[in-house]
Amino acid sequence: LVAATLNCIGLCHLYGSQSGAIQAETLFSRSLGIRRVVAGCLRDTDSATIVYNLGRAKFVKKDYVGAFKMYWEAFLLRRQALGLDHQDVGAVLLKSAEASFHAGNL
Repeated sequence: LVAATLNCIGLCHLYGSQSGAIQAETLFSRSLGIRRVVAGCLRDTDSATIVYNLGRAKFVKKDYVGAFKMYWEAFLLRRQALGLDHQDVGAVLLKSAEASFHAGNL
């Protein structure tokens, strides 16, 4: 419950300003840390969403390499949990490509 709440608060901060993205990144990281401790590992869609949101915060801060890494981790988690044909898997794959493009890799 605490991890989910931190994730939601992070979303509220994400698009307000550059400092909001920094606050959001901190909240997402804390949320992810709690999930790791409670669940022992990250293999569910809730964890994948937090990783995805962490990628969003990095993208807003123009840390495209960091965003790509988070999006790719979210892709792997979602693919494992939902299967390759699920729309959420495709959405995060698209964001991975966008981050890669902005990082100059495409």
